[in-house]
Amino acid sequence: MPIEIDIKTRIIADDHRVLIARPGAKYRLHSEFYNRNFVGVELPGLFDENEQISFQDENIVARVKRSLAIRRWLTRAADEDEPTHDLADYDNQTVTPSIRQYMRLLQYYLVTAAQGDLVLNPPMSFDGMVQIGEVTPQANPRLYQVEQYGQFGLVGIPVRWVGKLPKQSLPASSLEALKKPTALFAVGPQQRDKIYAAAYGNYTYKDLYVSSFATLSERYGSFEELIFQSFVNSVALNTQRIDLGRDDVVSLSAAAAFLIENGEIELGDYGLDLNININSPGIISLISSKITPIVAVTIFTLAVLHGGQAFTEIAAGQLIIGNSSAEPGDPCAALVHQQTYAQIQLLGWDKWVPECERLLRLREETGLGTRTN
Repeated sequence: MPIEIDIKTRIIADDHRVLIARPGAKYRLHSEFYNRNFVGVELPGLFDENEQISFQDENIVARVKRSLAIRRWLTRAADEDEPTHDLADYDNQTVTPSIRQYMRLLQYYLVTAAQGDLVLNPPMSFDGMVQIGEVTPQANPRLYQVEQYGQFGLVGIPVRWVGKLPKQSLPASSLEALKKPTALFAVGPQQRDKIYAAAYGNYTYKDLYVSSFATLSERYGSFEELIFQSFVNSVALNTQRIDLGRDDVVSLSAAAAFLIENGEIELGDYGLDLNININSPGIISLISSKITPIVAVTIFTLAVLHGGQAFTEIAAGQLIIGNSSAEPGDPCAALVHQQTYAQIQLLGWDKWVPECERLLRLREETGLGTRTN
């Protein structure tokens, strides 16, 4: 029976957006965002159910001012009279710096937001978890009713939650920005590695390939790290040799890691950068300009889930590798298939089976796992 592996590798465009949305003043909408699967702007009553939500609305400035009056009334002065709902009672011309900030917010939620954007929902607590939302294909803005504001709906966009990470793992610049009342801000392209790893696991971005392994146990120390690094360095060396047309692959052992660490073998572009979360449980990310990280996560999955059967099916030409996170015909899946097929076949049964047993013990002892299946 064929073995099918889904590498689940997201192909991220160079212009991809990642933003952090403060969930309302004092983070009071954090749970509402998460439970109702949306992110939005804290402007209650901006539009009614029977009105078209549009940034081009001729009274948009007055609408923002009315929403702010309603918000103040509901959160600070419920004993006062309810603000008027008549837009004619609000100045639609004067745009103060505060109003301008809300206009920029609405520009994103009503105009710019697009399918695939990542929008993070941080908690107030520094020790809490940040939820990572991906804007869904139905990105049109809509009204959401939340307990805080009752009949006065909030304008937002739908997201699906694709991952989470500790707030303390956010970039330092983002944590600093969260100390200010900024409601929405971007995360720079050079600061997204942990966010992408938590959201997608495996991905390619700006000519880099990245795969992620999760350690689900506290037992991941120097010995376990040596075994893991031996494995990934051997995969890197084998990837290099196969690309050069060689068939003298090495076993997934400490010997190859030793030679690489001592400079006796040069990996060049095939070398791997390891981004290891200092806490265990945590995430280990492999990064390279070559396909090596995705090959490593695929071979690991075959070893721990299929063992010797993987060699038998590969020998019979019964290995299927696809990528559900990309369009059909994804070239990444084809490259991974070529490398995986060649490496396991060239290792041979006598070397492959012991390596499977070694990696399976590593997984059982540390909970090491991947999203690939």
